[in-house]
Amino acid sequence: MLAIGGAKSFGANVAIVMRNAADDVTEVLIANSGHWLMDEQPTTIAAVRNFLDRKTTTQSLKLGK
Repeated sequence: MLAIGGAKSFGANVAIVMRNAADDVTEVLIANSGHWLMDEQPTTIAAVRNFLDRKTTTQSLKLGK
């Protein structure tokens, strides 16, 4: 699970809450951002892509592809 928080908003608390529901939580803290991550810091998209790319590679390895 990917937990993204803005440094000027919920920040690391997003990951803390998500760890109550999931064992494998990846935490990303977006600097200079509040509640509206995508509008305030377009680098948020790169964080999501990196997470998805990593999960896709890991999944492919598990399936033997």
